[in-house]
Amino acid sequence: MNSPSVDAYLRKAPAFAQPIIEYLRKVVHAACPEVEECIKWNCPFFVYRGPVCAVAAFKAHCRIGFWKADVLRKDPAAAAALASLERVTQVSEFPGRAALTALVQAAVKLNEVPGAPQVAGQRPHRGKGPHVAADCGCGWSTDLVVFMTDA
Repeated sequence: MNSPSVDAYLRKAPAFAQPIIEYLRKVVHAACPEVEECIKWNCPFFVYRGPVCAVAAFKAHCRIGFWKADVLRKDPAAAAALASLERVTQVSEFPGRAALTALVQAAVKLNEVPGAPQVAGQRPHRGKGPHVAADCGCGWSTDLVVFMTDA
């Protein structure tokens, strides 16, 4: 289901970015109908039992990041698809729809593992309060990655 907050982000995004975000949204929802949308760190996130992927629109490009990219990169096909998502300026720069769908489904499957950490390579945080990830595996600046747990 589309989120009103992501709709608002889309309306404010640069014109070149709108079809990119819409296409990603369409593929993610088709790959995982249960996925939810939200805004985290001022970017649209797709969440299913934890973060799956996110998109950020900049002045001249978009960046699509997968939360557990370090784990996904172990598959060469996924690594190639992830590399193509680092700087997207038009929909035609996405990997093929089948490859993008497979990437989303692989990320969703990682989140379905019971007790799996929400961040690649990270032990579950014990206790309450903020926990800053040293390496989130999403390929984005890790100084922005803060998550809360109530384990």
